[in-house]
Amino acid sequence: MESSAAGRAFVSLARRRQIEHLEASLARHEEDMAAGRFGQEWVEPSGISDLMPRLTAESLAEFWDVVSRKLEELTARDADDPRAENVVLLTAALPLAPHHRGDTDRQGPDREGAS
Repeated sequence: MESSAAGRAFVSLARRRQIEHLEASLARHEEDMAAGRFGQEWVEPSGISDLMPRLTAESLAEFWDVVSRKLEELTARDADDPRAENVVLLTAALPLAPHHRGDTDRQGPDREGAS
């Protein structure tokens, strides 16, 4: 889809809409937690992470496959569990090139803040 200018524009717009969805979901989640709509058991597994591993394209493709299969497995397992709730799960995998050509720091300056 990203091979044409129109496709790239669509993907870019869709990604930004997902970020807006994340922001709205985070606000709702925080309101729900503050209002006590969820029990203590939801505190630990809820969260956001911004990891920056070094992966090959093949490993990244494998990662998506593993995540997809595991999510299908867990969704099927919890389908009839009355404790199950809707969970917003946004994932991203965006390879980043070094900031400058010839830059030997493959980590990049943004790595310091990653957690």
